[in-house]
Amino acid sequence: MTARDSVADYKAPAWHVGERSAYLIRQDDDSRQRVYYDDTHNQRRYPVDSCVGRNTVKVSKLQASDNRQVMLKAAAEQMRGQGLTQMSVAEVAKAAGLTHGALYSHFGSREALQVQAMGQAFSDCADLFTGKTAKEFLQTYLSLEHRDHAEQGCPTSAFVSEMRLQSEPSRIAFWEGLQRSLALTAASLGLGAAPNQQSRAIFALSAMAGGMAISRAIRDIDETASANVLQAVDKQLRELVLSWSGRAQHKVGAKPKRLRSEKPPGSTSSAASPRARRRRPTS
Repeated sequence: MTARDSVADYKAPAWHVGERSAYLIRQDDDSRQRVYYDDTHNQRRYPVDSCVGRNTVKVSKLQASDNRQVMLKAAAEQMRGQGLTQMSVAEVAKAAGLTHGALYSHFGSREALQVQAMGQAFSDCADLFTGKTAKEFLQTYLSLEHRDHAEQGCPTSAFVSEMRLQSEPSRIAFWEGLQRSLALTAASLGLGAAPNQQSRAIFALSAMAGGMAISRAIRDIDETASANVLQAVDKQLRELVLSWSGRAQHKVGAKPKRLRSEKPPGSTSSAASPRARRRRPTS
């Protein structure tokens, strides 16, 4: 076999992951080999007996789980900050303090990492926005800080322009995360589960994510216009949210103003109508 042979070519591989290396042991009829992945994801094979002294210390299941979580968070931040197509496995591994081998031993492929990191990004977003009032929710989402730190913010606005070109597993992961974001939006804005309320949540999230994407797109060209986009969306959504709750035109408990053409309930006009004033012709 060549150094580029797939791990799938091995029979019953058993992975062992260390902090700085990853290897598997294959049992043949004649020999046992330990296969390493180095920092360029090339395979290096050594007989088990010749690996004494190499950095192959096994880690506990808890440590492996922690390593996995660190890699997911690093990938989720990089995907939001630099874009899906710009995500670098090397940079993710470096940010997590691990090697290529450790990363591939957990996820198997770049696409698998992207799909799972997308779910992590939506979870991070939920942690950021859950528990806020409607005003706080809109204010935080449409803030300049959120605009300038996409790597820590909402994945909907960060990923939406790229999703149509992604693989089906990635689009499915995005749709699942989007549904979570819609539920969070509805809860934060005080909307219920009725169909008309759900349509309002879809509208609100679409306006926020679209406004944020536009604001980021023109930030380096026109800072003032970029900020104005966020302010405009914030203002309009605040008024809509108030109108949805029935408080847009008047304060709570105040009587609504009556139009001049309207008559008070139970009142009658003292003047007869033009039709009533007409006299019937005599026969």
